Amino acid sequence: MKLRDCVLLLASYELDGFPRTLPSQSARDLLSGWIAMWHPRLLAALEAAPRWQSAAQLPSELNDSLFVLPALAVEKLEADAEQRIADAGGHLLRPHQTTWRDFQDELLRIAASSGLLEVSRNEAIVETASQPSTPVASSPVPALVEELRDDFAALGYAFLQIQLMTRQLRYTSNLDLLQFGQQLTTAAQAALADDRGEAERWLQACFDALGQERDHYYSLDAHLLDITLLAPTTLGKSLTLQLERSGQADSPPTAYLASGELLQELSRSHPQRLSELQSAVQQRQACLVGGLDIERPHALMQREQIARDYARGRAAYQACGFEPPRVFARRSYGLTSDSVAMLRRWGFEGCLLIAWGGGSYPHGAQPKISWEAPDGTFLSALACDALDAADPASYLALGWKLGDALEHQHVPSVLFAHWPNRSCEFAELLARVCRRTPALGKWKLADDYFADTDQPYHQERLSAGGFQYNWLLQPTP
Repeated sequence: MKLRDCVLLLASYELDGFPRTLPSQSARDLLSGWIAMWHPRLLAALEAAPRWQSAAQLPSELNDSLFVLPALAVEKLEADAEQRIADAGGHLLRPHQTTWRDFQDELLRIAASSGLLEVSRNEAIVETASQPSTPVASSPVPALVEELRDDFAALGYAFLQIQLMTRQLRYTSNLDLLQFGQQLTTAAQAALADDRGEAERWLQACFDALGQERDHYYSLDAHLLDITLLAPTTLGKSLTLQLERSGQADSPPTAYLASGELLQELSRSHPQRLSELQSAVQQRQACLVGGLDIERPHALMQREQIARDYARGRAAYQACGFEPPRVFARRSYGLTSDSVAMLRRWGFEGCLLIAWGGGSYPHGAQPKISWEAPDGTFLSALACDALDAADPASYLALGWKLGDALEHQHVPSVLFAHWPNRSCEFAELLARVCRRTPALGKWKLADDYFADTDQPYHQERLSAGGFQYNWLLQPTP
């Protein structure tokens, strides 16, 4: 037997009705169902890319097929559809509160027990000059397959998001699915043959094909920023685990939002972690954003007091072995419409105008703005919401969001934020995609972002009424 089809059943027709927002668990189930089908063993047997189809219109041939039914498509499935699939020798599986890896393992168990993992291309895997081909069913799975498992999953995620981006930009797909399927099959079969060179070559060719597909209708790269929020309670094991992953394929470069006070606490309680953070910054795997020693309520303070706080901030970072941050940020509320002049005076090149811990700041017409104060002073700033990197819903329809950014923003930008080591599994896949191709954007450290990206065409003066915080609910020092 040969695996005939791998199909994700959708509630809508094709991708036109793909949900842009879903609750976290529903988003995880939908993405897990799609990504799980992109395992080298399944792909080698299928000899094509998995596909999607409306749950209301099942294919005529149901035998030897795997159908993945997420919860949002259940009501679209005909009442007798599950029985018809079973009678024909197909398999219907439901991802439910599971990771993509666990659901992928379930798919593999079902396919293996049904004899669907045999390779039909001359009953063999890819041949090399020194190693004859061997049937999958009779040979152990090489370690290379597990090693490349996440990369194939990342390819599946990128494939879906590029198709969503194409629709957002109102283009038709230019991707040669036949050629893409052949490259995908060759990569999967090479992995099963333990041929690292060929597997890497053809896997990269698949990522390149997705990059060319994106370039066909929009060649400008989107900029992705990752912000790690630090607090006194996150300086322990979670920070250690994240620092250990710095520079790995599934870990993007990140900007740590840390005050001088936090760094001094880290130096006292965990000096080794401070050294690891310094090393990550020196290797440009991380940078610092911040600027203050202690975050005090500047909106209620005089300018002379604020200036002294900035001076103490510079000294605090230098005392901990860091250059003062070039990008200003604070986790507590404290910026006002006329803060620009003070920030420029103290040498900041950019600002994260984001209310992380309460209150609100006004948004700009675009994420990156040239923030102008009432006195005419201006400074580049990011004035937008950040996506929660720990929430699967942030990654569900990222292609839609990136397409909208490419279409409407002068500097296409998407910002993710999280606590240390608190990103979800799809954040890791996105990081892998970006190491292979810029199709879904390029990661930028915050200071490089403000130094390298284009400046907005005009200054934007933000309304003072948009800077809001209820000081009566929180006592001030």
